[in-house]
Amino acid sequence: MNGVISKGDNILHGTFLIEPALNLKIRERKNDVPDMNETEEKREKRCDIELDMKLNKNSMISHISEMIDDRRCRAYSRVNQEMMMMFWEIGRHLNSVVLGNKNAEYFKKILTELSTKLATEYGAMSFTEQNLYRMMLFAERFTDLEILSELTKKLSWSHFIELLPVESEDAMLYYARETIEHNFSLIELHRQIMLKAYECREVAKTDS
Repeated sequence: MNGVISKGDNILHGTFLIEPALNLKIRERKNDVPDMNETEEKREKRCDIELDMKLNKNSMISHISEMIDDRRCRAYSRVNQEMMMMFWEIGRHLNSVVLGNKNAEYFKKILTELSTKLATEYGAMSFTEQNLYRMMLFAERFTDLEILSELTKKLSWSHFIELLPVESEDAMLYYARETIEHNFSLIELHRQIMLKAYECREVAKTDS
């Protein structure tokens, strides 16, 4: 033996013949190891570049997340507004039927049949007989479409249900706008109405 090994063993004169893929991995590992000859200035510049790339990535993710949240919010608001206007239109139509029909018992029978039909086709929750009566009151109480359009952008049907029993129109609109401005929950809106916040405010204005 003269110390020479055949190529088939991947060794020549004691030196490994490294496959290209393995050679590439070794080069990559070398790149991961900090260059001991790298100057402090170059090291700082490299770190700054890496930091900028990380910040840009985080900024991009944050910006896209904001866009998604904003569009989702707008979509919900639009759907909610259309739903409220649909309830208002149903209520207005039912009110016109009531005015044209003096037989209350007959109308109640029709309303029961309507509720059953709509609940079967579109779901029971929105079209109960009680909810249809609420829609009628909704159309009766909110006659200004400009104001209604403003309120339906922010308030849900549950908010309007809380507002409908309020006798004074001024008080009702006050509670509606306060709910929007201060982002009242349903519980807080109910509490404000029970505490007669509007009436107390008016008394305070009179006394001052």
